[in-house]
Amino acid sequence: MGKVFIQGGALALAGIAAVLVEQILGLGLGYMTLGLIIGGILGFSTQGSPLGRVLAFLLGILVGAVVYVLRVLVLNESAAGEALGPLIGLALITLVCGLTAGRLPLISALLGSALIVGSYEATFQLAPQNVATDLFPLDSLQNIPATATFAAAFGYLGAVLVTSLVGSDSDEKTERSGEQGDSSTVSLSKSEG
Repeated sequence: MGKVFIQGGALALAGIAAVLVEQILGLGLGYMTLGLIIGGILGFSTQGSPLGRVLAFLLGILVGAVVYVLRVLVLNESAAGEALGPLIGLALITLVCGLTAGRLPLISALLGSALIVGSYEATFQLAPQNVATDLFPLDSLQNIPATATFAAAFGYLGAVLVTSLVGSDSDEKTERSGEQGDSSTVSLSKSEG
């Protein structure tokens, strides 16, 4: 139970650090909470290696951005296009993660895609024609997906650091199941003797 408070506290500290650094760099605070939470989930996840989780997360961001471009260029923002866009993105993510045999965890790629969709969909709905300059500005990092990704990096680092210091929830479950197994073995030995 104490790990939960340490994990939550680490994310809060990561959030404070992200705000301070963003203020120094002048990036803006768009979607800070979304980024921190997604980064925290990514960091606390035990699927795959830390590098594999980061690479899969970046894959999800890339596929999410490509789907927005496809929605404008090919799918024409029709009802069918809005339905096909996410399906195409999910199929691409699933295919790549499947072909890596788990080295790129699917959940991490989905989190990357969720970050892009969660931080950009409202802006996209207002001006779909600006997708290239909104997602890939060459003059500045002051866009919502960039600041959300920046916050996710802090959430991820905070979660990974805490997990390396105090262990993960899965470690705690393993310990509890091991203790139950030991106690049942001891009780059987006592009843036989």
